[in-house]
Amino acid sequence: MKKSKRRTSLRLKFIFYFSIIIGILLADMIVSFNLEQRYTSMVDETVEALETSNFISQRVIDHEEYVLNTMLYLTGNMADVNVSSHKECNLGRWYYSATPDPEYESAFRAIDEAHMNLHDASIEIKELVASDQSDLAMEVFSDKMKPSFESVKSSLAVITEVESQHVEAHKEEMNEIQRQMTLVSMVSRVLVVIISILISIKLSNIILTPIYKVVESMNQVSNKNLNTLVDFQSNDELGSLSSAVNATIEALTTIVSNIRKRVVSVESNSLTMRDSLNQISIASDEITATNVQVAENTDSMSHEVRSIHNSTIELSNMGKKLTDIVNDTAGAIKDSFTASEDGKNAVIKAVEGLDEVSNTVNFAADAIENLIERSREIGEMVKLIDDIAAQTNLLALNASIESARAGEAGRGFTVVAEEIRRLAENTTDASVQIISLIENIESETKATVNSMEFNQEQVAYQVDQIKEAEKALNKLHEYNIVTEKSSRTLEEISNLLIQKTESILSSIDEVTITIQSDAASVQEVTAATEEQHATITTVNEMYNGFVESIIELNNLIKEFQLKEGEEA
Repeated sequence: MKKSKRRTSLRLKFIFYFSIIIGILLADMIVSFNLEQRYTSMVDETVEALETSNFISQRVIDHEEYVLNTMLYLTGNMADVNVSSHKECNLGRWYYSATPDPEYESAFRAIDEAHMNLHDASIEIKELVASDQSDLAMEVFSDKMKPSFESVKSSLAVITEVESQHVEAHKEEMNEIQRQMTLVSMVSRVLVVIISILISIKLSNIILTPIYKVVESMNQVSNKNLNTLVDFQSNDELGSLSSAVNATIEALTTIVSNIRKRVVSVESNSLTMRDSLNQISIASDEITATNVQVAENTDSMSHEVRSIHNSTIELSNMGKKLTDIVNDTAGAIKDSFTASEDGKNAVIKAVEGLDEVSNTVNFAADAIENLIERSREIGEMVKLIDDIAAQTNLLALNASIESARAGEAGRGFTVVAEEIRRLAENTTDASVQIISLIENIESETKATVNSMEFNQEQVAYQVDQIKEAEKALNKLHEYNIVTEKSSRTLEEISNLLIQKTESILSSIDEVTITIQSDAASVQEVTAATEEQHATITTVNEMYNGFVESIIELNNLIKEFQLKEGEEA
C-alpha cells in the first residue's frame, strides 16, 4: 500500500499542474465562444440592415418607375398604365407588416398618408384620362401625385440613412469584438506559456534534483567508489528509486569485499604452480627446437632439389621451343631464299622491259624531230608559194591596167587578168591557212617532244631504282645463305641441349627420392615431439591465462573504495 501511495503522489502533481493549463485553455474557449456569438449576432443584424436598405432603395426605384409610367400615359406616350391601391404594392405590404425602429418611427409613420395619396392620384388620373379630362388629370399629377412621391421618397431616405448608421455601428462593434477576441487569445496564450514555463521549472526541480543525486552516486560507483549513498528522501517514486540505488550499492560492497578475501589466497597458490609449468615448457621447447631444425634442413634440401628439377624441366622445354623456332626459321629462310631468287629474276626482266621502252621512246622522239623538220620545210615552201602568189597578183593588176589602156581590144585580156588575180588571192589565203596548221603542228609536236623527254627521264630513273633493288636482292640472297647455315648450327646445339637436360633430370629424380625418404622419417619424429610440446604449451597457456585473470581480478577489486569496516 505504501508503494502505491508513492506512485500516486507524483502522478497527482502532474495532474494538478497540467489541470491549471487546461483550466486557462477552457476559460479562453468560453470567452472566445461568447465573443463569437456576439460577433455572429452583429453579422446577422448588419445583414438585416443591409437587406432593409436594399429593399427600400428598390421600392424607391419601383415608385419612380410608377410615376414615370403615369406621366407617359398622361402625355399620350403610353397606351395604358397599370395602377393599384397603396396596400397592393410591395412597399405597402412591407409597411403594414414591419415594426419600425424608434429612431425612424416618425418618418415611418409619415409614409402611410403620402403613399396612399400617391396611389389614389394615379387611379384618379387614369379615370380622368379615360373620360377625356387630360388637363384636370395633369393638375392632379402636379398637385397631388408628384408631391406625394417626393414625401414618400424623403421618408424612405431617412429610413435608409438610419439603417446605414446601424450598419456602420455594427461594423464598429464587430471590429471591437475582433479586437477583444485577439486580445483574449493573446493573453491566454501568454498565460499558458508563462504558466507552462513555471510548471516546467517546478517539475524539473521535483524530478531532476533526485535524478541528479542518483546520477552523482552512480558516477561514483562507475569510478569504483562504493563508499557513497544517494542523499535524498521522499514519499514518491523518486524516493523509491533512491532507496533502490542505495540497496544496490550496499549489495555491491558486500560482493566486492568477499571476492577480495578469496582472490588473495588463490593468487599466491597460482604463482607457485605457474613456475613449475614454465620449467617443463622450457625443457620441451629445447627438444622441439632440435627436431624442428633437422626437419627444416631436410625440407630446405628437398626444396632446393625441387627447384633444380623445375629449372631443368624449364630448360628442357625452352630447348624444345628453341628447336621448333629454329625449324620455323629455317623454313622461313628457305622461303625468303626462293622469294629473293624470284625477285632477282623479276628485276632483270623489268630492266630489260624498261630498256625496250626507252628505245621505243627514243625512236619516237627522233621521228617527231624529223616531223618537225619536215613541217619547217613545208612552211618554207608555203612561204615561197605565197611570194609567187603575191607577184602573180601584182602582175595581174598590171595586166588589168594595160588592158584598160588598150580599150576594147584588151577587154578579153582583162578578164583573164582578173581570173589570174582571183586565183592568186585564193592561193594566198590557202598558204596562210597551211602556215597556221603547220604552226599548230609544230606547237603540239614540241609538247609531245617535251613529254617524251620527261618520260625518257622517268624511265631512266626507274631503271636506276630497279638496278638498286637488284643489288639489294643480291645482298639479301647472300644473307639468306649465311642465315641458313647459322640456323642449321643452332638446330644441332638445341638438340644437344635437350639430351643433356634429360640426363640431368634423371639424376635429379634419383636424388629427390632419397631426400624424401629421409624427410619422412624426420617428420615423424618431429610430429611426435611437436604434439607433446603442443600439449604442454596449451596447459601452460591456459594456466597463465588463469593466473593473469586472478591477478587482474585482484587489481580490479583493489581499485574499489569500500567502507572502513569492509577494507580488510
